[in-house]
Amino acid sequence: MQRRDFIKTSILGTGILMGSNIMNANPSKIKKYNLTFEYEINFESANDVKIWIPMPSTTSFQKPSNIKIQGSYDTHKVYIQDQTPVIYAQYSKKPKNIFTSVDVLVLPNHSNEKSNHLENFLQPTRYIRTDGMIEKVAKTLNSGNEKEKIAKIYKWSKENIDYENAKDIARIRTIVSKDNTPILSGENISINTVFVSLCRACGIPAREAVGLDTKTHTTLSKAEAYINNTWNQYDPLAVIKNPSFDGFEKWQDNFILLNYERDMKIQNSIVSLFDNAFATIDGDKLKYYENKNFIKNITIKTLG
Repeated sequence: MQRRDFIKTSILGTGILMGSNIMNANPSKIKKYNLTFEYEINFESANDVKIWIPMPSTTSFQKPSNIKIQGSYDTHKVYIQDQTPVIYAQYSKKPKNIFTSVDVLVLPNHSNEKSNHLENFLQPTRYIRTDGMIEKVAKTLNSGNEKEKIAKIYKWSKENIDYENAKDIARIRTIVSKDNTPILSGENISINTVFVSLCRACGIPAREAVGLDTKTHTTLSKAEAYINNTWNQYDPLAVIKNPSFDGFEKWQDNFILLNYERDMKIQNSIVSLFDNAFATIDGDKLKYYENKNFIKNITIKTLG
C-alpha cells in the first residue's frame, strides 16, 4: 500500500526563526527550487528495513515548504535531531520505496545568523583536526585580528591544495598539498574540512555545510566561519575549481543546504557526514551490500 502525506507548513527548522534576510529580500534575488528524493531498496528477504533521509534546513537564507511524502513504508516520521531535519521510514514487507518532494526558497550569499554557543565549533572532532600538520600550518597563519587570520587561511587553502585533493569524495583518504605533504586524513573530507580545521586551530569558530549542487544534483560541501559576531560563508572549493570566482565571504550560487552535521549518531552508527540517505537492512548498514540493491534518484528543478 502506498501512503501519502502532505505537510503544508515547514517543520524542517533548525531552531532558528525565519530570518529577515529572505522575508524582506527583493523577490528577484530569491531562487526557488523543487527538490525530490526517490529511494527503492530491493531486499525481498529482509524483515526490517529502516532509512533516514536528510532534508533541507530552515535558515535566514533558506526556507523549505510544501513537503510531500509518499511510499510503501509501515511507519514514518519527520523530526529534528541536533538541529538537523530528518525523514525516517521503516518497512517490513516488499516493495520498499519512498518519494519525498519539497520546495525550497534560497537567497544566495545572505547569511548573517548569530550563535550563542560557539564552543563546539572550536573543538576538534574525528575528522576536523587541530593537531598534526593542521596545527603546524595554523601556526604560520595565526597572527593579526580574526579578519586577517581568516584571509590567510582562505589564501593558503586555495593556493596549496589542487582540485583533485580539494573536492568532495565519499571515502576514507588523505588530502595532500601541492608539494605532496599529507595535510588531513578522514572519511568524506574535502578542502572545506581542511579550511574548518585551520580556522578552529587558529581560534576561529567554523563549521562545514553539506548540501546539494543545484546544477549536478550531487552532494557538495561549503564552509562557514564566525567572524564579527555572525556566520560568514566561504567557498574555497569553488575558487580552486574556478580561479575566476571569489569565494571569500560568499558561496557560489549553486547550493541547497541540508545541514551542518558531522558525526551524527543514528541508532548504533556514527555517520561521518549526513549528506545522503542512511539505511539499515536487518540491523546491518546498507553500504555493506551491493549498490544494485539500492536505487537512488535525486532531482532539482528551478522554479524561478
